[in-house]
Amino acid sequence: MPLNPARLRSSVKVVSIACAALFSAAIAFGQAGSMLPAGMFSTVGNQIVDRNQTPVRLSCVYWPGLNHQDGPLANVDRPIKGIQPNVDAIAATGFNCIRIDFNNISLHDAATGTFLSTLDQVVEAAKKDSIRVIIDDHDNEGDFGTRVNFTDDCAAQQSNGLWYDLGGATDGTDGCKDPGHTTQQSYQDDWVSIAARYAHNDTVIGYDLWNEPIASPGHALWGGGSNRDIHLMFETVGSAILARDPDKMIFAECPLSIYKPATLYDGVTFSSAPWGDCTGVRNLPIVFAVNGHAIKNKVVYDVHLYADSIGDIAKLFDGSSSSPSAVKAMNASFGFLESENIAPVWDGEGGTGFRNNPDDRDWASMLDKYLNGELGAQGGPTFYGNQQGMGFAWMSWTTQFPGEHDDLLGILNPDGSRVASELDVIRPLLYYPKPAASAHERKGKATAAQPAQPPK
Repeated sequence: MPLNPARLRSSVKVVSIACAALFSAAIAFGQAGSMLPAGMFSTVGNQIVDRNQTPVRLSCVYWPGLNHQDGPLANVDRPIKGIQPNVDAIAATGFNCIRIDFNNISLHDAATGTFLSTLDQVVEAAKKDSIRVIIDDHDNEGDFGTRVNFTDDCAAQQSNGLWYDLGGATDGTDGCKDPGHTTQQSYQDDWVSIAARYAHNDTVIGYDLWNEPIASPGHALWGGGSNRDIHLMFETVGSAILARDPDKMIFAECPLSIYKPATLYDGVTFSSAPWGDCTGVRNLPIVFAVNGHAIKNKVVYDVHLYADSIGDIAKLFDGSSSSPSAVKAMNASFGFLESENIAPVWDGEGGTGFRNNPDDRDWASMLDKYLNGELGAQGGPTFYGNQQGMGFAWMSWTTQFPGEHDDLLGILNPDGSRVASELDVIRPLLYYPKPAASAHERKGKATAAQPAQPPK
């Protein structure tokens, strides 16, 4: 979770007139988004689907706080007091799921019982409102670290770039000089314990295995089998989770390539990917294995899309986080998974506070269009018929952060009402079910998806 502005962070579109009209009407009249259907979910191509194979959209809000050791949940006592009233308000806003944290040390200290009780209470409150929950392991030590400045913040993004902080490739700390307590094995064991706790609980629909791994040199690798191989970790830990509960989805965050343009994981693409480098998936996708059976329909890749005022990324893309060069980099680093119908991508954390940065308005407009499949002319993903756009988890279910170095993120006003400028971005991204594609649309999409033939 970024906390300040100095941190870095395919075809022709074919949509029926009827679907477009219904969607536009829903937005125009401020219709609340739909809850997700009952049951659990899997993936088909670039879509997350329900048990009837109907595409759905994860329109979530991120409720932080449990990324810090023993919490508490952010703003749980103000301006809306209590877990159930907050979840009621989340549902009333139109969100259909909540992304919520844990940190590893909180599973092993004197307050573990209270910490897990908080998680349980959120899940139970969500069940009452038909909201679903995605649980994220945000960091090992739940602490900002003793090396705090505006580029190192281990409660937001673990500076060692790894998912563990003791043994292996670590120096025995998390990179912020917090002493490490989480080994590779204990990290896996923690996830298995969470999976066992919520096994066959249909309110919890998935697990986001690790927040914002870093892909810079010396950090996370994609493949190779070393103790820095995050692809191997995703497969190993995801398989262990699915062995306990085969119905959950596993969210794999593509490591951030944030410092300067470089060759990405595919070994070919030269670009920046401050939101996450998913190019390794092309040659080495994540495949889980349980009892000798390969499982390919439970992985969702995950990026974090932030405006320039949060991620300080405009300088990488001709001075604008919504420029054609930024969109091109998004296409190359993760959008291709959607455009080529390989796998769904979830914007698992992102937002803006519009803090004195005119670029953020343009970014918000671009975000809506990109996630909704409206930038096909720029090489972005497109969707047709009853396909849904890319899901998201808006940062955050909090009042805004008004301090000098804060991001102004947060959807709640001090009186508990919603920040209007935030809602303007969110409404087009909520879940609005659509009718299935007609035979004509299916034929048109199939024709559009064919590769261009070389001239004779």
